[in-house]
Amino acid sequence: MTILPILMFHGYKDRYADDFRYLSENDYETKHLSELISFFLNPKETKLSEKTVVLTFDDGLQDFYQLTFDLLSKYKLKASICIPTGLIPNDKTKREIERSECGIHMTWDEIRALAQEPLIEIIPHSVTHTRLNQFDDRIDKKSQLEYEIGTSQRVLFEKLGLSKHPEFFCFPGGAGWKTGEEVNPEERLVIDVLREYKYQGALRAEFNVNDKWNQYCIPRWNIDRFPTIEEALLKILEI
Repeated sequence: MTILPILMFHGYKDRYADDFRYLSENDYETKHLSELISFFLNPKETKLSEKTVVLTFDDGLQDFYQLTFDLLSKYKLKASICIPTGLIPNDKTKREIERSECGIHMTWDEIRALAQEPLIEIIPHSVTHTRLNQFDDRIDKKSQLEYEIGTSQRVLFEKLGLSKHPEFFCFPGGAGWKTGEEVNPEERLVIDVLREYKYQGALRAEFNVNDKWNQYCIPRWNIDRFPTIEEALLKILEI
């Protein structure tokens, strides 16, 4: 099966200038998740260039708007931003007094501006950024999942004036998702809710070699675990 490097970024780091320049100078082709639906549905039969890579940025942090986007634009790199809709402030004043465990977030006006950029794709990252396994023991788990998975999708569609509902979801919290094994009732319920809202795929946080492929449990590589993006890509392509 083709290995697709999906890289996970969070807050801005000075090294991004070197990382993004490396991608540009070495002819890597960045893609939006929505451009790769055929791969996620049938990875064994879909051929991708060995230079295809996906860049994902979690949590909708303010420094993406202030710093990271300019670098992406400079090198003409596409990116998918994962937004926890319930943590986004309406204006800068509110942002100054509200800071979540994820950090300082962009405002809705800033996210709307980014959503107009061809280089940027916006996808939901839940409403409250609660790990989904924290709902496992709740009697109303399905309604909790529908809120996190369905409401975040609807909010992005409405607030950003998107032409269609986002087709990919990003799970909050690395340990909040497991293997994507549908034989497990708890995991099957999550997948059923994703299908209910017509998602084509969902992203997890970490790659595990022994995990079976599931389009609703797509692995990513945390760029912070590697000194450079070059080393990250070399490691991924060895798998």
